[in-house]
Amino acid sequence: ILTIIDEYSRRCLAIKIGYQLKAEHVLETLTELFIAEGIPDYIRSDNGSEFTAKQVQQWLACLGVRTAYITPGSPWENGYNERFNGSLR
Repeated sequence: ILTIIDEYSRRCLAIKIGYQLKAEHVLETLTELFIAEGIPDYIRSDNGSEFTAKQVQQWLACLGVRTAYITPGSPWENGYNERFNGSLR
């Protein structure tokens, strides 16, 4: 499950469900969000391969979006999203 939460409003902006979500799925979801909501200053995420893929990194860099990856094993650095995911499950 890919969940995207706005840290300021704590609003769920997107939920994408699939067996194996890859970089293409992340790009598709983010493109839709950026069109609807505008381009953010940064995105916070875990270090999953779908977020650290060169394709995603290059696309975000072209748009001027900075990334804020959480430290592996430190879910509290992404607390709003982790709380939402726990409630969703």
